[in-house]
Amino acid sequence: LKYESRLKSKDEKLLKLLKARARQKPRWGYRRMTEWLRKQGHPFNAKRVQRVWASAGLSCSSSDLI
Repeated sequence: LKYESRLKSKDEKLLKLLKARARQKPRWGYRRMTEWLRKQGHPFNAKRVQRVWASAGLSCSSSDLI
């Protein structure tokens, strides 16, 4: 027997939402994205959004803003 996390499907849904919105709003960070998700009715925890955001390489660095 091997432990298998049930969070993968939730993280996949979150990642899909983040990538779609990040294409539209490339300058948004995970904090603004978390607020947008909550307004859309997706109750994702801010720490989860940050973890998935960073693991997908979607972070907006200061060099991107110039």
